[in-house]
Amino acid sequence: EPYCRFTFDGWSCWPNTPAGSTAYIPCPNFITGFDASRKYVSSCRNAIINHLSYRFFFF
Repeated sequence: EPYCRFTFDGWSCWPNTPAGSTAYIPCPNFITGFDASRKYVSSCRNAIINHLSYRFFFF
């Protein structure tokens, strides 16, 4: 099954995420001004097996 592979984006570690789904993790707490109670969102779109295809949002 296609998925976005786990990765470290320089801010956080992202788990393997099935294609067409969304991963949610807390915002990094080591960056001044970031609110760790908010979520960092990644949508896995157009994934090919072992190919990374993430878009990131904060909310």
